[in-house]
Amino acid sequence: MSVPKNRRYGCWGGNRAGLAEDKDRCVESIWHNHSPGGYGDQCSRKRGYGPNGEFCKQHDPGAIAKKKADCERRWALDRKAEDERWERQAYDRLAGNYCRGIGMSKEQLEAITLDTPTA
Repeated sequence: MSVPKNRRYGCWGGNRAGLAEDKDRCVESIWHNHSPGGYGDQCSRKRGYGPNGEFCKQHDPGAIAKKKADCERRWALDRKAEDERWERQAYDRLAGNYCRGIGMSKEQLEAITLDTPTA
């Protein structure tokens, strides 16, 4: 990963040179939506994390990657549970329709279910 020697922040049409990097603050560029064209300022948090200690705790690339991995893991577990729920509902509807179609009562179905050993 190449690191630019002279980082500049806050460059825009009215200030093309921008501001020089503050060596005590995080190197991440923060984008503001309140200005017409938007421009990037240097993050105001203190350094001490990430590669070469140049990032704040919030913008540390390692912490961001870990947070993203945790989020994706939780999403996969939730998705799996939701898929299983939908499969169970579809099977229950199919089985119930079949049983009603052959004239099986609810009591007969419960008796079969209770007699069947579970794995």
